[in-house]
Amino acid sequence: MKKHSFLIALTAGLLFVSSGCTKKDPEPVEPVTPEIQEEAVDFDLVEYKVYNLDALDYQFVIAKVRIKGEKAVDYSFADLITSENVKLDCKEEYEERLNKKGISYTQFNLSSEIKSRNNSAVFTLLVPVLDKKAKSVDITLKDKVKITIDLTQNKGTAEDIGMNEDNTVINTENYQIEVLGGHQATGENLFYRGEIVGSSTSNIYVFKVHVTSFVKDPVVITDAEYVSENSSDTFHALSSDYETEKKRNLIDVKVEGEEEAYLFFQVLNPDKQSLTFQGILRIKVNNEWFNVKVDL
Repeated sequence: MKKHSFLIALTAGLLFVSSGCTKKDPEPVEPVTPEIQEEAVDFDLVEYKVYNLDALDYQFVIAKVRIKGEKAVDYSFADLITSENVKLDCKEEYEERLNKKGISYTQFNLSSEIKSRNNSAVFTLLVPVLDKKAKSVDITLKDKVKITIDLTQNKGTAEDIGMNEDNTVINTENYQIEVLGGHQATGENLFYRGEIVGSSTSNIYVFKVHVTSFVKDPVVITDAEYVSENSSDTFHALSSDYETEKKRNLIDVKVEGEEEAYLFFQVLNPDKQSLTFQGILRIKVNNEWFNVKVDL
């Protein structure tokens, strides 16, 4: 009887060991990645003005936009992209293009950066629109939020921004500049830093300009360009190092009160280049470009 009891106990023990007391490795647990909550950003159009001018081969918009988030505003101009795939970090290029057309971009008080210590701020943007016939344009901020500008509304004019190609006089609060005449300078030697220069195959043309300053700060013409009517040639004014026996060069002269002097242009190849006295004279005054219509 004892023998049978021993066998039963041994069998039960073996069954116990084999049936479930062997330790198993736990199932691997997938790590839980915390969900990253994107910052909520509001992007709104406050006001805008559309300029679609005959003198430009593109439209542009001066737009005030509001950016509001949960943190301090911190973006770059490259984060703003139009529906024409134009990044607004091209701002400086278009500012210079406006300057070349006699449009002072400083009058728009454009924002120099898209940053603020606050979580909400308003910024003034220059938005180029390449398609002259476009009816609307979108601006997307960081591929997150978008505004749409209706280009058929809020139209600005050339006169609004001081661009009138019929101007024969530059008038500002601080100074006045008037082109009195123009002619080919013949019978006079051209001097460069006191030395006679020039060539029998080139011609010198001059514009007589009168400058009046209304304030104590001097008026300085630092550069000038001339484009004859119906011509693609751009002539650049000779630097202040040039003058003739009878004519003073106006470039870089600090005018306090009144001054009358000349802008000099050299045509190196008169047979192939044409300078007539009908066209647009671009004058850079105190780092701003202005257009003057010439019809002499």
